[in-house]
Amino acid sequence: MPTLQSMDLPRPSNWQDFERLVRDAMMQKWKGSHLTKNGRPGQKQSGVDIFGADDLERLVAIQCKLTAKILSLKKVEKEIEQAEKFDESLTTLYIATTADHDAILQEKIRRISAGRVALGRFSVGLLYWDEIVAALVLNRKVFSSHYPELTFPKKNKKHEGKESMIAALELGYHGGSLTKDLDLIFGEFGEMTQVDPDELASKITIIERRASQLLTPEDTNKLNEALDIISGFIESPAKEKWNHALHAAKRATTRVRDASSLLSGPESNAMNIGIQLKCLYYVDGNLKKEVRQKIRDHIIDILGGKNNKIKIVFQKASECKTAYIWSVKIYNFLNKELRLI
Repeated sequence: MPTLQSMDLPRPSNWQDFERLVRDAMMQKWKGSHLTKNGRPGQKQSGVDIFGADDLERLVAIQCKLTAKILSLKKVEKEIEQAEKFDESLTTLYIATTADHDAILQEKIRRISAGRVALGRFSVGLLYWDEIVAALVLNRKVFSSHYPELTFPKKNKKHEGKESMIAALELGYHGGSLTKDLDLIFGEFGEMTQVDPDELASKITIIERRASQLLTPEDTNKLNEALDIISGFIESPAKEKWNHALHAAKRATTRVRDASSLLSGPESNAMNIGIQLKCLYYVDGNLKKEVRQKIRDHIIDILGGKNNKIKIVFQKASECKTAYIWSVKIYNFLNKELRLI
C-alpha cells in the first residue's frame, strides 16, 4: 500500500504556497525551530525566502525554487552569492526545489559546501520535493492544512494518543503561565530573582515544539510571533522593552489557554490539567482538599481508574507543605505515566 511519502503529491501551483509548505515542513523536521518568511513581495531578500533556527539553534536560510526544470549549478551559485549579503552568522543555506533529484549537481554542491566550510563560510544544501514531503507528513494537522483533500493513513492510535497528550500537557504547563513566569524573573526591573532566565528560554523552546505538534500552522505562527518578542527580551533585557515583552507574554498565555478548546477530548483534558497545575505553582500556602480531589479526578479520567499509583502518589503529595511543591510532584508524575502508557 503506498504511503504519503511515496505518492506523487501535487506540487504547489504558485511560489507563495510553496514557501509556506516548505516553511511548515522544515519546522516539523527541526522540532522546536521557528522559521519565518523573509520580507514581503518586492522587498530585497538577499537570496533568502525563509530563515530561522534549526533544531540545534543554528541560523539557517532557505531559498525556494518552484520549478519543474532541473536546477543548474550556475543558478545555485547565484543564490549562494546573494545569500552572502544576508547575515554573517548564517550557518547553512538550503535550496528547496520541486525539481527532480540530480546526482551530478548534488555532488558538485557537496564539494562547494565543504570548501566553504573550510573557509569559515556557511554550508550549502539541497532540499528536494520528496524530502520536503517526508518532513511535512511528520505532523498530520500540518499536512492536512496543505492537502485537505487527502486522507492521512491510520497510525497506531495508542502511540499517537500518548504523544499528543504529552505534548498537550507540556504546552499547557509551560505556556499557560508565561506572564507569571516572565514577571517572576524580570518583574520590578533590575531586581532579578534567583531563577535563571535560561530556564524561561528553555520553556519557550518546549512551547514552540509542542505547539507545532498540536496546532495548525496559522495558530502556531501567531503564537510564535509573541514568543519571538519574549525571547528577544530574554537575550537582551532592557527597561524600555519590558512593557512590550509583558504584553507579548500575555498574548501568548491567552493563545495557549484558548488552544485547549481546539483540541480533542483527551488532548484538551491534558492541556487543561497542565494549565491548572502550573497555576497552583503560584499559590501561597496549602491547597484545599477539594482542589486536590478535582485534579485527581481529572488525572483518573486520563490514566484510567485502575491506576493504583494515582492513589499512592496523591497520598504522599498531600504531605507537601506548599502548593507549588505539590503541583510539581503531580505534574512530574502525570508526565511520566503518560510516557508509560
